[in-house]
Amino acid sequence: MIGNSLTYANDLPARVERLLDAAGYDATVDSVTYPNVSLGDQWERATARKAIAEGRYDVVVLQQGPSAAPDNRMLLKKDAGRFADVIRKSGARPALYMVWPSRTRPQDWEGVDASYTQAAEACRCMLLPAGRAWRMLLEKGDSPLFGEDGFHPSAAGSDLAAIVIAAGISGKPATSFSTDGTLAEAAARALE
Repeated sequence: MIGNSLTYANDLPARVERLLDAAGYDATVDSVTYPNVSLGDQWERATARKAIAEGRYDVVVLQQGPSAAPDNRMLLKKDAGRFADVIRKSGARPALYMVWPSRTRPQDWEGVDASYTQAAEACRCMLLPAGRAWRMLLEKGDSPLFGEDGFHPSAAGSDLAAIVIAAGISGKPATSFSTDGTLAEAAARALE
């Protein structure tokens, strides 16, 4: 998993690994994360590219911030595309982990969804729409998905993201990864 604090908050990689292991996979989930970085920053640091080249991964999950603005959408497409090429050359499948806007920017939901959906289509990456699942659950009522800062995930928010990621990369139903019907239902609807 390559990303920033939205990936390392609540140790999302370990949550994904535990879910996959519990579903019968022998999973190892590594990560290259730094606070407040974009995929362009990750590209420039080169640590992630080196890990992709040296690792024997089945899937490499890419994440950056919400990217709702048109200029950020362009950068997400460009940088996800660069990584997707490197990922495919390594024999792995590229995936984009869609995040969410901060609680104070509800007007950005459509832009976040459009940015990640368009970037996934442009780079032929699997889309892991955790942000879409978040939105569906939040629209049903007050769900404790946001952490105290109103942007990073709470434990439940990370659980929902982990379910979407595990179900998306494995192709198994979201209910295979959670006994929490509310989270599993939101994940399954987002992945449809």
